[in-house]
Amino acid sequence: MIWIEHIPHALRAVSDRILVLDFGRKVLEGPPADVMDSAVVREIYMGLKADGVA
Repeated sequence: MIWIEHIPHALRAVSDRILVLDFGRKVLEGPPADVMDSAVVREIYMGLKADGVA
């Protein structure tokens, strides 16, 4: 199933694996907790740098 979602906790509740794309390029794939906790994903989708500052 393909599900496009921008509410992270919605995906965590129903997914076993998440694939993150950025402008069509695969960035990361794995378990929801690992993917959503990734500094790269947080920077791309939430505007947060690795130190947590926007």
